[in-house]
Amino acid sequence: LCYQFPAILFDGTTIVFSPLIALMRDQVQQLKSLGISAECINSEQSKQENYLILEQAKQNRIKILYVAPERQESLTWLEAVKKLKLSMVVIDEAHCISVWGHDFRPAFRKIIELVKLLPQNFPVLATTATATERVAQDIIQQMGGGVKYLRGNLMRHNFYLKVVNVASEDDKLAYLAQVLQHELDGTGIVYSGTRVNTEIYSRFLNYQGIEAINYNAGFDADTRKDIEQGLNNNRWKCVVSTNALGMGIDKPDLRFVIHTQIPASPIHYYQEIGRAGRDGKDAQIILLYNPQDRELPQHFIETSRPPLEHYYRVIKQLKSEPLSRGELMRRTNLARTKIEVIIADLIDRRVITEVIQPRAKKYEYQFDAPPLDVAAFEQLRQFKLEELEKMIEYAETDRCRMLYLRHYLEDRDIGDCHKCDNCQSRKLIYDINHYWQQRVEDFKNNYFPEIEVVKVSRQDRAISERRSKLVNGVAFSYYGFSNVGATIHHCKYENGGYFPDYLLNGVVRAYRSYFKGERFDLIIYVPPTESGDLVQDFAQRIANILKIPLSHGLIKTRDTKPQKVFQNSALKRGNLKGAFNYNNTAEVRGKDVLLIDDVGDSLATIREIGSLMSRLGVNKIAPLVIARTIGGDIVDGSPDFSRRSGASSNSVPLPQKSTVKTREDKPFAQIRQTYPRAYEKWTKQEDELLIRKFYQGESVVKLANYFQRKEGAIRSRLRRFVAESEVSEV
Repeated sequence: LCYQFPAILFDGTTIVFSPLIALMRDQVQQLKSLGISAECINSEQSKQENYLILEQAKQNRIKILYVAPERQESLTWLEAVKKLKLSMVVIDEAHCISVWGHDFRPAFRKIIELVKLLPQNFPVLATTATATERVAQDIIQQMGGGVKYLRGNLMRHNFYLKVVNVASEDDKLAYLAQVLQHELDGTGIVYSGTRVNTEIYSRFLNYQGIEAINYNAGFDADTRKDIEQGLNNNRWKCVVSTNALGMGIDKPDLRFVIHTQIPASPIHYYQEIGRAGRDGKDAQIILLYNPQDRELPQHFIETSRPPLEHYYRVIKQLKSEPLSRGELMRRTNLARTKIEVIIADLIDRRVITEVIQPRAKKYEYQFDAPPLDVAAFEQLRQFKLEELEKMIEYAETDRCRMLYLRHYLEDRDIGDCHKCDNCQSRKLIYDINHYWQQRVEDFKNNYFPEIEVVKVSRQDRAISERRSKLVNGVAFSYYGFSNVGATIHHCKYENGGYFPDYLLNGVVRAYRSYFKGERFDLIIYVPPTESGDLVQDFAQRIANILKIPLSHGLIKTRDTKPQKVFQNSALKRGNLKGAFNYNNTAEVRGKDVLLIDDVGDSLATIREIGSLMSRLGVNKIAPLVIARTIGGDIVDGSPDFSRRSGASSNSVPLPQKSTVKTREDKPFAQIRQTYPRAYEKWTKQEDELLIRKFYQGESVVKLANYFQRKEGAIRSRLRRFVAESEVSEV
């Protein structure tokens, strides 16, 4: 409303820069329903659609035009905007301008360049709900003089904030299922830290008969639109998402927001919970808190900026000649996201500059450039770590939670909310009971991740399926950070021997669950790059159990590098192009083939082999792997569960009573009378000692006494390093 109302009064077109495509769509739809001419330009639309919208804007037929900030890097857009009759420029989510903001985006710096070119008295509005004083002053400085600064009250009277203390990922799964079934009305969002976790949580909720779906930035535009529309129409009880969903959803009646992973800062948290209860009615805001969860956001902070050597790698290439972004990706073996951050930093520090050439935009090294200021990077890293500490402080505080968030965001109004768990003197600890522990175990044993290799746009799907015989397959587990990933790593890189039987049995269970009655004529395996005969041996053992012939006909025609050394998809594909052949084509023609590998990451290897086998005339080829990753989701600290099954979601009656315990006094103090180190972070030395004592035959009870931690915490920690069956037997 801050910009929509004046926009309809002004003569001309108001441009609104927004990073949130979902929000653009929602607001355009709402404005059109009110009879206001509005459109949006973004990367999810075709070039033709964007072109036609621009033509309408040139004819002054659009009042409000939403544009993604990245459009400022388009030469077509830069030329077109000169021909528009502009009435106002709006920068929504303006905290993205500042490196001190919680969601800095390099493309926003381009908007500042546009603002500086506008006439002195031209209307410019920057809006954000989540800017500290430091961020606000940085934005003001970048925009130049003459800025009027207004700050509002951040109190949300309809929020019921609470923190539920948990000891494990199992606790989180069980708590979610119970609270969604029996305590929370309406629909909402469940936030998780990684793409893998969104799949795990949504599948577990489905397993319990709860309508849930996962969402992340890796989904194609059609899928994202469908999920967003389904949420608006209350098709699901909840959407389980990374932070890709939330700011861009304009649904007024979200009744709850639950975080299963602690966010990186109180600003992130306030931003993400801010979508709930926009209709003014009560909204439940829940954070599931395990002190060990800090590992994931800390990892993201430590890796949010590329290593210093990557900056120098880019500088070295640009010293030779101006290069485009794509050329830099190929020459430096860096991912697009890293290249974008490096380019923005180097431009900001005047080390390089943009050069607009007839066919492309390139970047040129400035030979009079100042030395790269690495101290600024370290200062920013320390600032982000301090923000994380403040978020942990929020989770552990005894003060009013709403007041804590408001004061952190420098809203100096005083007064408690009288609604949060602290104001109500309620400390919440969730202890999983035997029933729910068994439900979680059943889920782990019966759900397996799909290997989704057939993933094309709707219009291309029919054509693609005619050309390729590659079909989707299955994995035993997510690679994660669990015993499965650790076991694979141990066998491949630490001389740990052949893959153990529990991996073999798990893969066979996944095969039988996923493919059910399907039969395959032949098993082949991916030739090794660095794993020796591990995969060959594993394939032979699978063939023996399934009684399917094994072929050694798939070979490499040249050496390839391990796929993990490549940082972008173009180089991954190039590494494998034409690298495989088959010795006996008659052996596979017209056959249904099962392809065995250890880890499915980018799936480039599977797709290249699938392409070869399709040309050789197979009837069908399906992948079967030990472990699956999602979007490179191999970060130390994530849970490992499995996903796919035909098991009925209501095969076991559900209990009607939650086991969240409300304590009127200090919960940690009580628990620590018996277990002095409960909820403390595990050290590397403790992990090593735990594993050693476990294999020496120590029981969980003795380990709990030795480490001064709860038995549930001991079991949860052991599951990261040893087979599930071994832990269950203790």
